[in-house]
Amino acid sequence: MKSFKALTLVEALVTIMILSLLSGILIWMILLAKTTMESSKNRTYLRQEMQIKTNDMVRELQDSKVTSITTMNNGVKSFSFLSARNASGQFVTDTGGAPVWQNIDGTWRFVIYYIPGNTTNLMKKEVSRSTGDPLSSAELLSFCDGKGEKLSSMVNDMSLTLPATEREKYADLSITFQSKSKIGKIDKMTFQSRIFISN
Repeated sequence: MKSFKALTLVEALVTIMILSLLSGILIWMILLAKTTMESSKNRTYLRQEMQIKTNDMVRELQDSKVTSITTMNNGVKSFSFLSARNASGQFVTDTGGAPVWQNIDGTWRFVIYYIPGNTTNLMKKEVSRSTGDPLSSAELLSFCDGKGEKLSSMVNDMSLTLPATEREKYADLSITFQSKSKIGKIDKMTFQSRIFISN
């Protein structure tokens, strides 16, 4: 009679255990790769969002007047400044090259950036006033009513800090963007810049 070699019960169990272990390692590696890819994609999107939204803000602040800026870094995070940009975003100058801060009707154009309470929305609002004096804190707060153009839904902190003396024409801007990936991981990025103001 011919003898046949067969797996014993112990050998079969060991083989199944090894295959199960290898399968588990493979699945874990696939999940880890997916998690890393999702996190990387989320951070890339967050970085792009941050760059796009802060570019216009920085440009507008650079063209503003340092004496026209009002900031609130507590409560409703917000700031406002006088703008010489028209509705198309073009910087308007007179024949001598000086900024035109007023509308055709003689009112003054102010831009407000703010985060409404209990939200992560970055809002932008343009208001016209009969004077070029900076907004008071109370006036600025009254304009932070949740209305305006919604620029982003991923901003959870913002501050604009001015130097101690008005002779120094700059402002320090800090904005924190935050988002959650599909797998639930929260990513944060903070934009910080010292902005030198032209006027």
